[in-house]
Amino acid sequence: RAAELARAKADAKTVIDSLPNLTAEEKAAFKAAVDAATTIPAVQAVVDEARALNDSRNGDKTLDAAKAAAKEVIQGLGNLSEADKAALLDRLAVAADLAAVSALVEEARRLDAQAAAAQAAAQALADAKKTAIDAINQLPHLSASEKQTYINAIQSAQNVDAVLAVLEIARANAATAQVKAAKVQASSSLPATGQADSNAILSLAIAMILASLAVLGLPRKEDNR
Repeated sequence: RAAELARAKADAKTVIDSLPNLTAEEKAAFKAAVDAATTIPAVQAVVDEARALNDSRNGDKTLDAAKAAAKEVIQGLGNLSEADKAALLDRLAVAADLAAVSALVEEARRLDAQAAAAQAAAQALADAKKTAIDAINQLPHLSASEKQTYINAIQSAQNVDAVLAVLEIARANAATAQVKAAKVQASSSLPATGQADSNAILSLAIAMILASLAVLGLPRKEDNR
């Protein structure tokens, strides 16, 4: 319930900030009232009051003027694709009243925030893959083909946990190879058939671990969309 109340408050503040006919001081006062609210209905009551005040000041403000302001907001959102913006602007063009325009602006801002989160997650995964691949290439006791097996698995990983799991396997096997090499003082190269078998085993082990990660649901994607 605390999490739901926190989300309701965050959404309420977003709505209040989008109301064009309120002064900065009025918005601050409404947001303070939102912070003081202890239930979701109380939060909604503050939003309703803010909207009522905003709507009471529409006066000579025309629908066309509201649409022009909304268009500027939508075009300025930096995380939406041009296709997403075009779709929103098409809907804005046929909006029938100020409430519809305001709702569309709120939706555009929400989509922009979601797009920003998705972009951040994708960048985090790309960074994790690069770091892991660099680390694997530095492991001294793995053959080139073994390294490539791990790298292929990393490039196919769908989340950061899977990337880290492959990296840990690679490090563990490199450590094992180092111990064996020290004990037998033998060459690190393997016969061609043995190398192929080794790579097949590596691929199977990685696939099993990644499959177990998927069964466990790590990490969860957008738990409460």
